[in-house]
Amino acid sequence: MICGISKKYHHIYVVDCVYMTEVESRIRKWGNSFGVIIPNEVIKKEKLKEGQKVGIIILKKSDALKRTFGMMKGEWKEPAQYIKDKLRKELYDE
Repeated sequence: MICGISKKYHHIYVVDCVYMTEVESRIRKWGNSFGVIIPNEVIKKEKLKEGQKVGIIILKKSDALKRTFGMMKGEWKEPAQYIKDKLRKELYDE
């Protein structure tokens, strides 16, 4: 659950809470539009009704992390453990 202050009236705060359920789904084409299917078990669990407004947070899967760690591959002549041990010694052993 995520809560945040949405409005402030003088010294009264209105707090909105958002309950979140994570669902992985695929985008599907419907006519000239696109849609996302919400599994039936999530509909039942969250007690969602047809026509009810819901918010969607879009997270695109990416291989950026894999590319970041792979870009230095072959560049270092020393093993990673040796470099870490060397850095620790320089930082903490004086």
